[in-house]
Amino acid sequence: ALYNAMIHPLHDFSIKGAIWYQGEGNAGRFNTYQAIFTNMIEEWRERWGQGDFPFLFVQLASWKPVVTEPSNNPWANLRDAQLQTWKIVPNTGMAVAIDGGLTKDIHPPQKEPVGERLSTLALGLVYKKTKIYSGPLYKDHSIREKRIVLNFDHLGGGLITKDVLLDKYGPAPFRLSKEKLLGFTIAGADKKFYRAEAKIINGKQIEVWSPNVKAPKAVRYAWEDFPLVNLYNEENLPAVPFKTDNWKPLSPTVEGIAVGKPWICIPPFPNHQKNVWAGLTDGDTRDGGRTAWAIADGMTFPKNVTIDLEGNYDLSSIKIHNSKTGGTKDLEVWESKDNRDFTLVDEHQFAAHSDEVWDLKTSRNQGRYVKIIFLSAHQRGLGNGFCMLTEVEIHGEL
Repeated sequence: ALYNAMIHPLHDFSIKGAIWYQGEGNAGRFNTYQAIFTNMIEEWRERWGQGDFPFLFVQLASWKPVVTEPSNNPWANLRDAQLQTWKIVPNTGMAVAIDGGLTKDIHPPQKEPVGERLSTLALGLVYKKTKIYSGPLYKDHSIREKRIVLNFDHLGGGLITKDVLLDKYGPAPFRLSKEKLLGFTIAGADKKFYRAEAKIINGKQIEVWSPNVKAPKAVRYAWEDFPLVNLYNEENLPAVPFKTDNWKPLSPTVEGIAVGKPWICIPPFPNHQKNVWAGLTDGDTRDGGRTAWAIADGMTFPKNVTIDLEGNYDLSSIKIHNSKTGGTKDLEVWESKDNRDFTLVDEHQFAAHSDEVWDLKTSRNQGRYVKIIFLSAHQRGLGNGFCMLTEVEIHGEL
């Protein structure tokens, strides 16, 4: 419908190029994004019949809370799918916005840097006015004893670190000093990543190491929802997030339209502000304080949590992943288009402390909001009334 109404009528006009800024809604399906995105670019070019016109796009900016431990998450993998599209599809360019996001706003207001980087891409790719139109891009690496040495394309005048202010309009901005290069993690054959030390060598290479990894195999950079990073080239263009490995995500993950989407629970649980028991839509089904989700303790019911899918979807299924640690018992699932009028989808009772996955099929009703109402709890676990889930997995189409 969007294509027919907004793009198809333009086919009779000549076109110089296209700019695309999207991807947030596909994070839960990052493994299919490269193919879908590539097909869309190729179809547009075929419909216009003007050859491979320039197609410029913006890589996902940073978003969501900063974490202390290295993670493998849908947003990092979606950024990688965008990077691979740039590498494979001819006459495309990617503007990096990793330093322009906000922890609490999926739509950051800092549009000027993005516009400047897109214009730099156009000047380089389309008009051939500049040779440097991207930040440092990982090329290859070598392993030297206990360290990994990285080589880059798009060096420009050389690799540098900068004093950077991240989450500029957030409640507590992050001030990063150019004295320390940040954003790198390293792993050995066990595929467990640790925060790494890193230094620039002669403005052309970067050496990465960690005392926790004696025989390194892989390095990742900016591989988080909201990474703290400060690597640029002399032309003030940020380094492109990357990984040197082709390993699949280590943690048990799910896909779907709810991954990365915001939610609100009543009553509020203060630990959510600390990113503890806040993993309702993180795509990770592990049962733990950093990956599972919980609502406040106490035997006062009902309690509820509402997920905002940020768009009206034809919902096909909702899977509730229970936590065997908590006391979740009776609950209901409701859906709504407007967050006011809700329709009951189904109700269920979990056995005490089971890791059951309740898979309820919907009637493909259209909805944006999914509400889970907790009606009672088993009186054991981490505390009476401590309702917990490891994930809410939702599938559907716009």
